[in-house]
Amino acid sequence: MARKSSDSWRTAIVQLVAVIWEQGDVSDMEPKIRREVDFEREVALLDEFIMSHNSVYDFCAMLEPNRAAGGDVLQTSRRPGTQDNPFIQLLQALLELRFLEGRWTQLESETHKLVILQTLRILTRDTMLQRRFLNRGGGEELVHIFDEQGARHLGEPLQQGPGAQNPLVHVASMLAKLDPNSPLLVQCRRTLCCLLSTSERFLLQSVLASLHKLSASPMILSPHCQGLMQMPTGDGMTAGEKLLDILSSDKMKPEYRQLAAEVVLNLCQTEDSRMLIVSLEGIKLLLGMVQNCSENLLVVTIRILERLVHYDSRQALHQDAVRQTRTLGGINVVLNMLNRFNDATLDAIDTCRLQVLMAGCGLLGELAFDDDNSAHIGQLNGVFVLTKVIVFGWNVSGTANRSNSTEEGEEKEECIQVNMQALRALRLVFSLER
Repeated sequence: MARKSSDSWRTAIVQLVAVIWEQGDVSDMEPKIRREVDFEREVALLDEFIMSHNSVYDFCAMLEPNRAAGGDVLQTSRRPGTQDNPFIQLLQALLELRFLEGRWTQLESETHKLVILQTLRILTRDTMLQRRFLNRGGGEELVHIFDEQGARHLGEPLQQGPGAQNPLVHVASMLAKLDPNSPLLVQCRRTLCCLLSTSERFLLQSVLASLHKLSASPMILSPHCQGLMQMPTGDGMTAGEKLLDILSSDKMKPEYRQLAAEVVLNLCQTEDSRMLIVSLEGIKLLLGMVQNCSENLLVVTIRILERLVHYDSRQALHQDAVRQTRTLGGINVVLNMLNRFNDATLDAIDTCRLQVLMAGCGLLGELAFDDDNSAHIGQLNGVFVLTKVIVFGWNVSGTANRSNSTEEGEEKEECIQVNMQALRALRLVFSLER
């Protein structure tokens, strides 16, 4: 963005704040008066702010010229307070007069509602402004709007605009930027699951990003999140069914499939989630993906399978998952995949390929805990394949010649991890103590 002079953008924001205060608090207006108030100037100024600051993520840098220019942070001016920070003033005006305590829903114009959400979304990309937004209670109001607009979206999808014209897209985007440990994500978990069925791609991306954050946080193990994969979506499926549908669909964008796969992997920490995936024929679906998906998605897919068959003699689920994997030809699929990546030239090796080999050997190691699987791995020439992986790993480690010493060290460490997983699998194949 071509940065305006300091006086120009500051004057525009001060003018915007003044107009908002001049119009007054919408909650103090009678419905008839509220419909008659002309908010056109306010909407125009908000729209101008959005256009001018759409690419800004650190508003404090705009107030500290030295920092914005890449100068020494210690030499910059003090952090501006409320009185001399127009962005804080704008945030406060919007919260107090247009957003908190149901004010946003009282606005008559859908365009007015939209530009307010767009402005708040842009402002809260700044960490300090997001913290102020949450401390003033903006998060709870955001969840309320998300639940309300989510129900409306599912019930009246044609009544909301597409993409950036849909208020729900901006609310979901703000939720996706929250701290992973925020309890707000837990509060809106049901609506997030419902919206997995949306056909609005920008909304789906934010919903998946929010679920990814929630599933990666310790809160996913709390009682509030139990049964998350069994929560309904808007099209009559469960969240587990929909996530598997998204990650296996070639029609979905690769980044959406990747997010869905990582959500499933995180949710597989609980026995209930693993049981649901196995019951939904998830193993068959995942084995099919191992044979035909991108490398990044392949790593996560194999790790999901590894978590499903993770050895636990006390669980019938483990025995069922192991049996399904064997009867569906899963061992042969994994060995073929390892052979395919072993045949790559040393120049073609990168971190992702090493992670595929590591994950594949880890999966074979888990399967080898079962006596029948161990014998099956031997019959399918698995010992030879795993030995090739070890030799290949040492060859890559010995020829690593990165220009960056840090990258070279990381690659060698990954080669060691690959060999450790391959050796573990071999030990279990030959073990008499399974």
